[in-house]
Amino acid sequence: MKQIFVDTIGWDALADKADKDYPRALQFRNEIASQYKLVTSNYILDELYTLLLMNIGFQSTIKYKEKLDILIAEHVLDVIWIDQGLAKRS
Repeated sequence: MKQIFVDTIGWDALADKADKDYPRALQFRNEIASQYKLVTSNYILDELYTLLLMNIGFQSTIKYKEKLDILIAEHVLDVIWIDQGLAKRS
């Protein structure tokens, strides 16, 4: 299966319904859902959670993280783990 790397801005647009790009991000996600495996990194997720805490608050950030955790557990989303300059896939 093809892979697509999702950066902070993409995750943020999907998480924050007030984001101006939310409708486009949702449409894009729906179009690629069955065609691509999603890939991101632990650094991206860290940056995303910090951004979401500031923009949508603690409870909404936790709920979104739980959704991403499910995607990871179901192998829909791969996280590249960056540790001491080495990249490892989880």
